[in-house]
Amino acid sequence: RTPGGKVDVKALPEPRFEASSAYRPPSSERERTLHDVFAEVLGRERVGVDDSFFDLGGDSVTATRLAAGAHRAGLSITARDIFGRKTIARLAEVARDTGPGAAAPSAESLVRLDADELDELEAQWGTTL
Repeated sequence: RTPGGKVDVKALPEPRFEASSAYRPPSSERERTLHDVFAEVLGRERVGVDDSFFDLGGDSVTATRLAAGAHRAGLSITARDIFGRKTIARLAEVARDTGPGAAAPSAESLVRLDADELDELEAQWGTTL
């Protein structure tokens, strides 16, 4: 503790982020894509498909980066998916393709706007929606 009674953060040991299971390599194209994004976001050379994103040092900010990186790589996952599924293997089960030829989102997944909201967007962007 510091003289003021607070936790002395400088005195704490460096955190160690380690895989929680034996390494299992990706076995599908989705798993390989997610592996590459996981490795990039977490700064690791390899990540096993059963390793928890959070056990390897991920947090809410890097979860957002992971979702964005997956989207750039052609897969759609959300931060909610990452928090609920945590591993490449489990995320590959729910990831949706976003590249050419991918199915369009269903009407249920789209945001519905009323006339006033459409008018506001048209005014903001200077175009007719």
